[in-house]
Amino acid sequence: MSAARAAAAATTPSVFTHQTRAEWGRAVIAEALPDRTKYVFEHAGERTFMNGHTAIRELELPEGERESLARQLLRRPAPTSAASKKKASRSKSAAEAPPAEPTVTFERQQAIFASRFADGFAGARYVREERGTLDGDERHLDALIALARELLSAERLDAALARGAHDEVFADATKVLGATDALAFPKPDRPAFQRVPETAHADVARTLRELLHGSEPYDRRFDAFVRSLGSAHAPWTIATIFSAAVHPDAHVLVKPTVSQRQARVLGLTAPPIGAPTGAAYGLHLAVARTLRDRLVEAGHTPRDLFDVYTYEWRTLSKGALASSPD
Repeated sequence: MSAARAAAAATTPSVFTHQTRAEWGRAVIAEALPDRTKYVFEHAGERTFMNGHTAIRELELPEGERESLARQLLRRPAPTSAASKKKASRSKSAAEAPPAEPTVTFERQQAIFASRFADGFAGARYVREERGTLDGDERHLDALIALARELLSAERLDAALARGAHDEVFADATKVLGATDALAFPKPDRPAFQRVPETAHADVARTLRELLHGSEPYDRRFDAFVRSLGSAHAPWTIATIFSAAVHPDAHVLVKPTVSQRQARVLGLTAPPIGAPTGAAYGLHLAVARTLRDRLVEAGHTPRDLFDVYTYEWRTLSKGALASSPD
């Protein structure tokens, strides 16, 4: 696989086919669970298979075609199952009623954001409160990105790994987490990373280097990094912050419940909120990219996916919704 193709695979959804059901068309992942995966097919709707099912094969398609197909399929409402059809037939009058509007619309999101940041992403208040400066008292997102790119560069990581300085890599990663105060992490998340046992530091250091700078498909690198942390030490924020900080144009920090709310606002299939997996991350990333495109269409151009994450958080967190204008 060429370097360009590896980079594309790292940031675009995968597309699959069922070898004995060609009539189903192509598919993308709708939900990834520990033991099974739900796919959405072009002509067969949602189908669930146990992980490792031999009939499911990945297709090699151009990046743009994969993006387009994923958006098309994930925007579709879930097809009605036989059981739900039967239930619907017993509730015909309810089915004929117009669908309820979502609690939050994209237009309301814009109003919530404008009530706090009237001049948008480029405004002085947004820059001061969210992006901050590289030094001084207001070191927020821009300072985090600069620190992560310094401490977690490929050259620095490779040099430390060559010396066997795995604890040094872990300490540098901890410093990056220490710069995330502006991101409102759930309280248990950062301490969870710090409790990773020393015996795992070597594996964490190696998989972190590959996560950030490797050439394998991103979902595999993601899964390897999560495994190295251990299930008790890998909440979604920890699993996604390092890539988001080093590569903010390509990767996004995930708070799964907020990402799910955003998916519903955009009419997308809600990504899963269970244990972090590479396949599930791809669905959260697709939500962020779709939101970025909608923001650009609306005249608001985010600098990177940290701005997209901030927009989600500032408009869809429980606190934001509770205090927002109706």
